[in-house]
Parts: sequence; structure tokens; C-alpha cells
Amino acid sequence: MEETMLSGSEFDEEVADIRSSIVNKKNEMGEMALFIASEKGHLEVVKELMQYLTKEGISIKNLSGFDPFHIAASQDHKEIILALWEFTSG
Repeated sequence: MEETMLSGSEFDEEVADIRSSIVNKKNEMGEMALFIASEKGHLEVVKELMQYLTKEGISIKNLSGFDPFHIAASQDHKEIILALWEFTSG
């Protein structure tokens, strides 16, 4: 069986696709990792995850009808709300 070697850009693209699929994976409540990081107040994790999300991805709602903005606001995580807002409006 012959292995195919990817070029640098092909490898980077494949890694980005894998990261995106992991970051956008939903749990049984319809929540992605961004929901949990927003709830727990992990600003640096939120910023890292946003690199792999689309603006539409940030507005996805869980099964309860809440998006990451709602989750962060319910916990009074102002820095996370601001980071999410800057990402979606920029």
C-alpha cells in the first residue's frame, strides 16, 4: 500500500479542516466547545476557538434556544460577550 505525502499547503488545509470539524462538533444538547468555554468564562479558549468558527457558527443555538452570547451573558462574562461581539461585527 502506497502512502501519499501531502505538500505543506495541502497538509495545513487538512489540519484546518480537522480542527474545524472538531470545534464545530455538537454534543447531545446541541452545544459546541464554544458554549462550554463561554459558560465557564475561559476567554483565551473562546478566542482560540473563534479562529476556526464562522460568524454564523457563533450564532448557532443549542436545543434550549441559547447561543454563546446568551450563555456568556447568563454568567456575566462581559469579556467573552465583547470578544464574541467584536468577532461577529468585524
